Amino acid sequence: MSVSIGWRPDNPKKLSYIEGGSTFHGVLENAFGSFPFTLKDTDIDTLRGIYYSGFDGAEELISAIDGKGPIIVEAEW
Repeated sequence: MSVSIGWRPDNPKKLSYIEGGSTFHGVLENAFGSFPFTLKDTDIDTLRGIYYSGFDGAEELISAIDGKGPIIVEAEW
C-alpha cells in the first residue's frame, strides 16, 4: 500500500509533500510515534540520523523546521 507523507505549519492546513514512502513512514513512526505528530528544533538531530541512513525526506523536514518553526507531520493513505 502506498503512503504519502507531508508536513504543514500549524496553519494553514495544506500539506507540503516530501519524498518517502512506506519504509520512511515506518522509520518516522518508530522515531516519533503515531501520525500525526509535531516536530520541533529539538528533533533535528534525530532527523539528521534518519537522513544519514538514506532517507532524503528527513532533510526536507529539517529545512521546514528551520524555516517555519514547529511543523505537524501527517500521512495520507
